[in-house]
Amino acid sequence: MSERADGAGSDRRTRIARVVRFLTFVALLDLLALSFAARFTPPDPLTQVLTVGPMLVVSPVLAYWFVYVYGVADST
Repeated sequence: MSERADGAGSDRRTRIARVVRFLTFVALLDLLALSFAARFTPPDPLTQVLTVGPMLVVSPVLAYWFVYVYGVADST
């Protein structure tokens, strides 16, 4: 009943869905980066930080590209 005639409620739901999808992609890419570093780098903490650090910086950029630019799993 709170939905307006101009479709503003639908736009808000779409925006929220994209933010949730973006955060999901960031979490998955971070998990992938951590598992990659745990598997393929020596157990030295400095080496793992040097490997994971750049990947954690790049993951939001990739998630933005997947969700907003490329539109992976876009349901609309």
